[in-house]
Amino acid sequence: MARPAISEGSVAAANIIKSITGKPKKQFKPFEYPYIVPVGGKHALVKIGPLIVSGLSGWILKGLIELVYLASIMPLQRALKIWFTGLAIFIKNDRLG
Repeated sequence: MARPAISEGSVAAANIIKSITGKPKKQFKPFEYPYIVPVGGKHALVKIGPLIVSGLSGWILKGLIELVYLASIMPLQRALKIWFTGLAIFIKNDRLG
């Protein structure tokens, strides 16, 4: 997962410099980022804080999160068109039913 690795890398780099200059090191405090893992077909695992949703419910939540993201970067009408087009293609090609 890139986000935790980037934040941990930043602290490690800062600590190398602090070690060279004799300054006290910064402690790394991990942050639990939310994540979505598509498992295949109409199944996904979604973890947002303490909430864990899996299976078909996870896949539906994944789709809704994708729609919200699209709507945040383009007009809603265009986001819906792109989202429904992708959904239709996925359902047409889904072999796992």
